[in-house]
Amino acid sequence: MPAVSPPVLPTALLLVLAAGPAFAGTPVRVAPAASPLLEVDLPWTELELGARKLIFSATVRISVGSLPSGQALEDIVAAGGDLEGLLPSGETVDRIHTVASMTTGKTEVVDTWIDASNGAVLQTIKETHGRSNYWKLRRFYADGYHEIREAPMDKKERKARRRAWTKHEERMIRWNPLPPKGAVVTSSYATIYLLSRSRFGPKRQTRSWFIPVREGLVEIRLTAGDFERTRLRLDESWPRGSARLDTRLDAPTLRLSPRWLDGHSGGPASTGFMGMRGPAEITLLPGTGLPIRIDGRVRGAGHITSRLLRVRWK
Repeated sequence: MPAVSPPVLPTALLLVLAAGPAFAGTPVRVAPAASPLLEVDLPWTELELGARKLIFSATVRISVGSLPSGQALEDIVAAGGDLEGLLPSGETVDRIHTVASMTTGKTEVVDTWIDASNGAVLQTIKETHGRSNYWKLRRFYADGYHEIREAPMDKKERKARRRAWTKHEERMIRWNPLPPKGAVVTSSYATIYLLSRSRFGPKRQTRSWFIPVREGLVEIRLTAGDFERTRLRLDESWPRGSARLDTRLDAPTLRLSPRWLDGHSGGPASTGFMGMRGPAEITLLPGTGLPIRIDGRVRGAGHITSRLLRVRWK
């Protein structure tokens, strides 16, 4: 594996690093090693997935942009994150922007900063509107995360914009147990991103990563399955054109098995996608790691099938 050049760090960050002992006792911030998870460059910039069952429907729109590590760290701090958090291990950070809308009236807008060299999550900012309005920032370390949460104090504030919310909470979560050495802790909002940059085959039948769920960690284990005949209806575009696909094809499948790292007994573990819990089946677009179908169970809705509706290729 070729050597990775160190990231170009902003001046403010260099001053923090030079302070040394002044930050003794802070959470672990050592960057994780390069990961074998990410084998190819991301082939797309935008996509849309949708799920529908009776009166329930959900749409997820995802876009990804790349930033130099120094600029990404400046953005992380400007958004409210701490300079003392986990550092990128390479020259690039990918920012994943996700908008999820459901017929229940709930809307989530999430920005996720991912180390492009290994898939580790550096920071997430999530704003939710619907039954429960809140804004939540998580700045990640190697052994946990610092969380800032803002929400309306009462019904009057709930109708106001976030700057008028007065309920403010902060906490530091340290995982116990810690993830295995060399494991990647990422975000549930990076699931499609990670799959799109992975490859499965005769020499690579399984892979796994971890996602934070509540105060613990869930291992997401993926195992290659058989090919299955499936129908694909997809709007695709690229810088110089577009097309509508409507075809049947033989597509590879994956089995996604989530497991609480600490043997948590709080019910089925989250899959990290669309609120699904417990095992899920994923069908991939042949020749890529891009999911075109995800089958799983959502609490209150039962079995749900999410399909890829639109993709913009690079």
